[in-house]
Amino acid sequence: MQDQGKQKTAATAGNTEPTDARNQKAQPLLPRRMMFSAGLVGLLTEACSNAQFSGGLAGKPALRDNRSADTPPQPGSPEPESPITKQPPQPQADATQNCNAIANPTVDVPPNVVEKPVTGVFYGRQDSALLALLLPAGEDIKQVVIANSKGRLLALHGITGADKKADGTWRPVVIDGLALMDQGTALNEIVVLMQLSNGRAKAVLPVNFLTKFQNKSVVDLSGRAVPPGMSAFQSVAQFGEIDSETGFAVDKTVSYPNLSGDLVRNLHTAVPTSKWGIGAKVKGTITDIMGNVLDRGFSILEHQVFCTYVEMPDGKLARTMIHVG
Repeated sequence: MQDQGKQKTAATAGNTEPTDARNQKAQPLLPRRMMFSAGLVGLLTEACSNAQFSGGLAGKPALRDNRSADTPPQPGSPEPESPITKQPPQPQADATQNCNAIANPTVDVPPNVVEKPVTGVFYGRQDSALLALLLPAGEDIKQVVIANSKGRLLALHGITGADKKADGTWRPVVIDGLALMDQGTALNEIVVLMQLSNGRAKAVLPVNFLTKFQNKSVVDLSGRAVPPGMSAFQSVAQFGEIDSETGFAVDKTVSYPNLSGDLVRNLHTAVPTSKWGIGAKVKGTITDIMGNVLDRGFSILEHQVFCTYVEMPDGKLARTMIHVG
């Protein structure tokens, strides 16, 4: 935000209309902007439309004369072309002074927006969660905003082609490192706002972490430490290729040494039909990120994040989350 004054100066250069008059004309336009029209920039512009900016930031900085008001010009020094008026101290350019919404942006959460079914699965802990979202089928969604019930922005996700399968249905949207807190208090729910091609929709999701699987308690690494006894029951990402000659694009002109022997391996590139062959160190029951059980040969493109569950002697399940690629 140190460059905000420069941006405003550049925007007003060459315009002789008074700044106050231009601001009065511009202000009515801001509330009419759609909430998602320009992504994060649009959200922050909307949030800052009524903010008070510090004096001097909208134009050039005031000139200051380092001489005392009573000090006469030194002999031989050129006289200034015009008298320099001593200016009072100017406020410092501080982001919290200029627009509180930059540090704590908010979005409008209208109570009458149509609700759509969204499935959410929470992993981790309140201060650093992973959220997997399955968006409503058949909807042309352009952008997703995650906020708390007060409208404070938590995360943004712009929809791309990677969010849809070949048949047009949704892949899960995964948002990691999400702080589900509000001024030190854990959130009980979040709001998912969706910008559709023909309007807006929302869903309210209670924050329920996935701490059980198949009615058994789950332990994992989300507590920043390895739970007692878990080490021997974790999975390791060990894979093979199923039908490598037809399931992968093979470049036989590029090869890599095999560290376990004299054999070499060619460059294999995944295609939409490619599947992983699960190695022996991928243990237990395998699920996708939404918690659905998978078989032991699954598509790379459709399941780049998955979990394994292995039962420990105490009856709890050790969960390992594996990211492919």
